[in-house]
Amino acid sequence: MDINADIGASAEVGMTMAFVILAWSSVSHIFNVRSDESIFKIGFLSNKPLFFSAMLSMVIILLMVVIPPVANMFYLVPLSLTHWLLAFGLSVFPLVFVEIQKAIKNRKQKGDEKYA
Repeated sequence: MDINADIGASAEVGMTMAFVILAWSSVSHIFNVRSDESIFKIGFLSNKPLFFSAMLSMVIILLMVVIPPVANMFYLVPLSLTHWLLAFGLSVFPLVFVEIQKAIKNRKQKGDEKYA
């Protein structure tokens, strides 16, 4: 199945996607582990150095793929817009999943405190 007519399915595209998804999801996971509270409650910018370091890391990862000499050093290939959108969505999924877990845990703890 081709996602884009210009860039077809290949092992190289798969490895590049895996690299981007693993790298970006690792960076986004920083926001999960910094607090038991929801990142949406405390805010992404409550720790500005962390936020800007994470954004810089994500940009560096992006540049590793889009700058041909750098991409060649890491055996990465160009991706289509569809690939990039898919990579972003899959990279953010762990952040959303852990936030849902936090919400369930916090709701359960509040319910336990109510009856204690």
